Amino acid sequence: MSDKTRHPDYRKLHLYTRPNSSYWWCQFFHKSKPFRATTKQSDLAKAYEVAGEWYEGKLGEIQNGTLPTNSKKKSTKPTIKDASIIAINDLRASAENQEHSKEYYRSVVMVTGKYISITQPKDAKELIPGKIYWGDIPCDEVTNAMWKDFKRKIQQERKDQGVKPLAKRTFHQIRNALNLCLRVAEDKEWIDKVPKFREPRGSNQVTAGRAWFEPKEQTRLLSALNDNIQELEKTRHHQSSMELRDYVEFMLFSGLRVGESRNVEFRDVEIVYTKTKPGESTASTKRALLIKNIVGKRGVAYECLTRPEAAEAFDRIKKRRCIKNHQHCEEPVFLENHRTGFNAILMRLRLKQDRQGRRRDFVSLRHSYICNMIRNRVSVFLIATNCRTSVDIIEKHYAAPMKVSLNAAQLLQEMDKTELVHDSAVNKLF
Repeated sequence: MSDKTRHPDYRKLHLYTRPNSSYWWCQFFHKSKPFRATTKQSDLAKAYEVAGEWYEGKLGEIQNGTLPTNSKKKSTKPTIKDASIIAINDLRASAENQEHSKEYYRSVVMVTGKYISITQPKDAKELIPGKIYWGDIPCDEVTNAMWKDFKRKIQQERKDQGVKPLAKRTFHQIRNALNLCLRVAEDKEWIDKVPKFREPRGSNQVTAGRAWFEPKEQTRLLSALNDNIQELEKTRHHQSSMELRDYVEFMLFSGLRVGESRNVEFRDVEIVYTKTKPGESTASTKRALLIKNIVGKRGVAYECLTRPEAAEAFDRIKKRRCIKNHQHCEEPVFLENHRTGFNAILMRLRLKQDRQGRRRDFVSLRHSYICNMIRNRVSVFLIATNCRTSVDIIEKHYAAPMKVSLNAAQLLQEMDKTELVHDSAVNKLF
């Protein structure tokens, strides 16, 4: 306000001007709420008259109880946003303390993802129909019917706008974030019980599997990474190109998660020697890596064994970083995030998507490691143990979608080793 003056006849009424207007404005407060209007007068004397008439009219409305307040009474009930703040702080503290997997552990990256899903969606206009905002809804008002209406409105609005409908996994992420807040509300006794968000029957569809690189595609990818190093030999990106090649090869033959690879230090890596065909005269000894103290999605895992190819990438990293005794080095093995360069190479090779249209990224390297192990007939239990996951996940999301064909000759050999047991010799419950 540039100029301000009080009305000579009314103590609570003030007149003022604005920088970009030549008119006088009038204003007064009632129950801590401002009411203002323009007099549309440039002369102060005429503005006093207009403001006085306007103020007397407002006083009449106050006495009659017809003055519009234009304010809604805010709910004092705890909302989803209140619960999300507590949940985020708990998750961040758990991540910073590096608690074991028995506790409720999540990394800070996952905390950020849940926060976006709960309080500030990445594209609120698309995710929240009609400006419905989960964060402002009281915790005790969230029901299964509200969740179904939420999904229905989103898909209908996107259909009307000609936009691709949201994927099932997107709703799954939002629902998990919402459940996280409701569990906090239950612990705080804001609600009696967390509502169950039931899905329609037939929603348990067979998984389509994970996007991975087939053996021929793996060879093309590694060859393209070597060519990329030669192309950038005399540029400032030469060091990054070599680290990208080593990172891809390390991930492809170790099965680490992306988050786990960021936390690997040189002192966590131990070089071991393994035999490819133990117990046979043709057995050959090869070097492999034993990675210990793996910190990631599942907390702190003890160790995992890589394939021999990962040891070669590790040697190149040590030589390039001039690290002589890696057992006492606390530096991380990988320094940069090469997502942009990796995506550029995938686009150049037309490997960004597989035949089913699934997108590939760094996570696909872990999927390729698991799929390679399945193709080599490695025990599912050993794969799950070495990859820090469950047997059910390996069978459901990797082995079953791959539909590994059986070797007829090997199957006949295994059948010859078995012995037929008569029904009378089998223990029966009934």
